[in-house]
Amino acid sequence: MKKAVSIILAVILIVSLASCGENEESRQEESAMSQNEQSSVTPESSAEESVEESLEESSEEVSEESPYIDGKKLLVFGDSITALGSWGRTAAERLNMYYYNGAMGGITSAQGIDRFPAFAANRGADYITLLFGMNDMIMVAAGKPRVTPEEFAGNMKTLVQMVRDCGAEPILLTANPLDPGKFWSAQGQSKSMYESVGGDPLAWEEVYNDVTRKVAEETGAYLIDMFAACEGVNYNTLLSDGIHLAARGNAIFADTLAGWFESRYEHDPEAQKVSEEDTYLVLDEGRANICELGADAWYTADKSLLTIKSYGNALRFSNTNGLWPYAEGVPANPISVSVKDGYLYYNVSTGAVNASIILFFNGSTPSAYTEGTYVVINSRIGAQCTEVGDIGPNQTLKGKIALSKLGIPAQNVKDGRVLVTGVKVYVAGKAYEQVTIRELAVGVE
Repeated sequence: MKKAVSIILAVILIVSLASCGENEESRQEESAMSQNEQSSVTPESSAEESVEESLEESSEEVSEESPYIDGKKLLVFGDSITALGSWGRTAAERLNMYYYNGAMGGITSAQGIDRFPAFAANRGADYITLLFGMNDMIMVAAGKPRVTPEEFAGNMKTLVQMVRDCGAEPILLTANPLDPGKFWSAQGQSKSMYESVGGDPLAWEEVYNDVTRKVAEETGAYLIDMFAACEGVNYNTLLSDGIHLAARGNAIFADTLAGWFESRYEHDPEAQKVSEEDTYLVLDEGRANICELGADAWYTADKSLLTIKSYGNALRFSNTNGLWPYAEGVPANPISVSVKDGYLYYNVSTGAVNASIILFFNGSTPSAYTEGTYVVINSRIGAQCTEVGDIGPNQTLKGKIALSKLGIPAQNVKDGRVLVTGVKVYVAGKAYEQVTIRELAVGVE
């Protein structure tokens, strides 16, 4: 019976491919589904269909030839709905997939494009979820959003291509419904700024979700309609503050995402449980860069405030207006190194500006400070510091320091080892003066 079904599906697939002649690989599963089997997790979705029904129907598609999902790598990418959400990790654990969260709160799709090379492209992901829109739709003046729907469409298409360029499959997610009653106070917005777009923030949000749906259809990317999955759920249980997901919202996202994968893949009954430690670079000799000395390996929230350029084996950060911008970097794989035997190697110089360098440990990223998971290394590496603890101007600092002397919080040390997961560099002072990094690495001699 399964063979017969497989043959029929194969015939449908061949006919469909002959008629459309494009996006073959990304549309295989959609081509094998009948019109009645289309669900809220496909480009031709209908918001009225329930997530439960769609998952039950699509689960019949899993065949003996389906690849296993165990051991694949899921990377979630987007704004604070992703950065603060537990749904990605929960789904990955259920699916026995490796997991990484490269999202950052407060960013738009345009900033996501800037952030992608440093926080997503080098992670070896098999699937990358893209969820933007909540910050794009925010008005900065009456009738003027941070990112227009037309610009948003272009940005999302760019992100889809960036995902494919790094060898992963893009999965577009629509944003969860926001609470229109709490939106104004939660986002500090004035109702008058939204009059030209109808005055209803929920309807305005759906304009951006519709863009996401259309981009998925036009690019052949996968779509999971999280807005549809959350419809009808009480805002007080769905959301924590009218915008971000509460426990119920996270559970819906996790169940919907995991169910989407399980409708397409089988679990390997002989697969071992994946461990996050499998992704670590275990360093017992030699050196490893905490972040590559290439401009694309670093992210800054606003390029108009800070420029990052590579010069040979050096990286130069230039403040453009005397404010306090920063750059973030993460290693392709977290670096596990012995605290007792390990060293931090550094070669840093400052022009007529101040600088601050912060290392992050134990899974924490430079995007979010978690108490006890980072160390400001300025004074530790022998810098002459300002009153507020920054590296002062016109200094060159070169050498090494034992990791045991960095003051790494004990909670980050496990079995004598520490996990280095990122670095953040602040530049403040005179505009266009440079902070130069020639080396920032850990190693064992």
